Amino acid sequence: MRKIQKRFLSEVSGKDRLFMIRFHRKRSQRENSHLQKKESVRQWTGSMRKAKK
Repeated sequence: MRKIQKRFLSEVSGKDRLFMIRFHRKRSQRENSHLQKKESVRQWTGSMRKAKK
């Protein structure tokens, strides 16, 4: 996977490469925040369940 990405980036021009890197970084950040939100929700529901007992 990594090799393909590198070759693809080398074929793309500098400006496009910057855009791609920025885009990937943004997307990964968004995915990370989404995962964190999911995790916190799961913890919250778990604590609520404990409180009910």
